[in-house]
Amino acid sequence: MHSTKEINRAVGMPFLVASNGGLKRALSTRHLLTFAIFGVAFGYIIPSNTTLLRLGPLSVLLGYVISGTVLYAFLVSLGEMISLLPLIGGPIHLAQRFVDPAFGFMLGWTWWYVWTVSFASALVSAPSLVFFWDPVTPWAWITIAWFIAFAINMFGVKTFGETQFSVGMLRFVFAFILIIVGLVIDLGGAPNHDRIGFRYWKDRPPVIEYAGSSIGIGRLASIWINISQTLLAFTLSEITAITAPEVKNPQQSIPFVIKRVYPALFFFYLIGIFISTLINPPVIFLNSSSPFIIAASVAGLRGLPSVINAVFIMVQLSTMSLNLYMASRGLHAMGCLGFAPRIFGNTLRNGTPHAAVIFTSLFGAFAYMAITARSASAFSWIVLTTSAPSYLILVGILVTYLRFYSGTKAQSLTRENFPMFSRLQPYAAWYALVFSLLVAVFFEFPFLLNSPWDTVTFVTTYLAFPSMLVLYAGAKFWFRAPFVRAKDMDFVTGTEGFKGDDDLEALRMNDIDKK
Repeated sequence: MHSTKEINRAVGMPFLVASNGGLKRALSTRHLLTFAIFGVAFGYIIPSNTTLLRLGPLSVLLGYVISGTVLYAFLVSLGEMISLLPLIGGPIHLAQRFVDPAFGFMLGWTWWYVWTVSFASALVSAPSLVFFWDPVTPWAWITIAWFIAFAINMFGVKTFGETQFSVGMLRFVFAFILIIVGLVIDLGGAPNHDRIGFRYWKDRPPVIEYAGSSIGIGRLASIWINISQTLLAFTLSEITAITAPEVKNPQQSIPFVIKRVYPALFFFYLIGIFISTLINPPVIFLNSSSPFIIAASVAGLRGLPSVINAVFIMVQLSTMSLNLYMASRGLHAMGCLGFAPRIFGNTLRNGTPHAAVIFTSLFGAFAYMAITARSASAFSWIVLTTSAPSYLILVGILVTYLRFYSGTKAQSLTRENFPMFSRLQPYAAWYALVFSLLVAVFFEFPFLLNSPWDTVTFVTTYLAFPSMLVLYAGAKFWFRAPFVRAKDMDFVTGTEGFKGDDDLEALRMNDIDKK
């Protein structure tokens, strides 16, 4: 019987488990709380007015609720693995340990591509927020945002964590204030004394027929579109896994955040989304897409729209640095694991993977493509290519968990003794896997069916499927590593120094004694 560690040694691949690859454990539970705020908020502070106009308020609510159940099923699956094995690279490392190295290679490069393009895409939004006050030179604001995100990531994970914490708390407090303001506006307490109630739900269908269908398919399409968009926004929750090697006490912090904080935040933001549907008029208003800015302007609350937009800018800057963090940490892990050049595994004294951050940040230059109309369409195609792989990353992590689960059964391990345990397994993982795969396959179909057939758009949208297969097949051929059998999986190496090691070792010894 060969362990995963022995298999990787046999094919010449390093298998880092006890090392953080030079990263520093400087993040605490409060920092994880901040990441949870960003992962669950889905952007209701910056939601789309056009989405409400196009799909209807009930579609927005249903999309958030249904996607929320998928998110929770995904998080309890990911949390069970990552709290036991808070390894460098998170899902990337776990994929090679519980599936095979080729699977980890495929997942790692897909991860880096998605978050790198997301970083460039977030930079593009910087000028649009400033446009609320006055048209400016787009390239100047893209450059400023680019530099800020880069600087935050280069100053070390402690600075990154504190920055995210400050903006996250501001976002949470401001969200609470907006809920109160939204209620006041809806109940007629604003200067215009207009009691809205459910008027805007009555002025438009709760679920609008997408593509003008009159047979009910249009309503289903509207709900499906919002589910797809919301689930895509929820993918930021993957930061819980990639930060694990930089968290001080991951075996306690991660289960607490996933099982307690995420559900509470989900219901809190659900209330905010519901209120935003009540106060958002069924007309296009101003040059903003935020229902709260629109409602405040209509209600005569002078000055509040500018304050809201200023907070939006801070949140967006924070999101840019988060995207760069996610991409660079994935590249750093691959440099340590042998999936990328070794230089990307290097770190500074403060734990910053400088080579990975610098290299990844260079791709922010793609944001300048969105300035001119000619290159903007090309950039939009690049962004479109990240949608399907974003869902497929979820699928890959859930496949890894199901292999992890099979290993615990094959080796007679008692999962109740793990740092995090859910009685919903393996049904929760299968539910999230099937749903994520369906969204990955069909997320773009309503748009494709509602417009003339465009081969370029179709190929761009679904390019991820053959691309990921090529990555996997190429890595399989190159590494020639076998598929990891359940009985050979290593559940001990890499848990050194954390509470729970003795229990896990005892389980392994008891299993050996029984045999």
